[in-house]
Amino acid sequence: MAVWITGLLPLCAQLKKGPFYQTSIAAGPVLSFYQLNAKHTSGKKSGAAFTALVRCNFRINRSASINLGVQYLFHSNHFNSYYFPDSTIQLYDKNFNYIYENRFQDVSFPIGLKLKLINNKQKESCLYTELSWALKKRFASNVQINSSLYGNSVYDNKAGNDFRSRYIADRTGSTISLGFGFDKNFTDKKSGWFVGLTYCYTLNTFYYYRTANMPKNLYQIESFLWLTAGFRF
Repeated sequence: MAVWITGLLPLCAQLKKGPFYQTSIAAGPVLSFYQLNAKHTSGKKSGAAFTALVRCNFRINRSASINLGVQYLFHSNHFNSYYFPDSTIQLYDKNFNYIYENRFQDVSFPIGLKLKLINNKQKESCLYTELSWALKKRFASNVQINSSLYGNSVYDNKAGNDFRSRYIADRTGSTISLGFGFDKNFTDKKSGWFVGLTYCYTLNTFYYYRTANMPKNLYQIESFLWLTAGFRF
């Protein structure tokens, strides 16, 4: 992953000299959505989330461009579930007496196609749409499990980084995204600003790390909606 990033940035810097290349930087808040195993959880709620990305934009023609980039995503959630202390019987009795508070950090490598929908030549602005696919890695995670009955913490460690798929190795996920946005040039017409709204769906199921005290098959399916603003130059 580090080799990929260090190789991409010098390439972007070199290609920037050409007329068909631009760099864009954007960031913004995120709404996260989770589909959990309903047999083992209740009371799910999304928490704080944020994203930032850097992209290299290669123009195909006046209306289309291909984008390559790196994206960081922080997101969090909490829910109620089981936890079985040592020397206790593991009963799945729907008494979810433990609160799981989870935080995740992901890095993705998207490739996308951007198309101009409506172009205002006088104001040097346009509406656009973008469709992309990305390879996704979860490089950091944490779960703190607290007893809702007694208030004590029983676990505070990694939540896991295991995505499962038939086609890609475990711990690696993939996403598809569809977005719409507004783009406007600065007065120099060589750079500009933009704002966009994107929906992203994770194609692979994330499985939580499991100890002998945790329930089996604790998983989640993730999707996100982010609003980003940024600059291109």
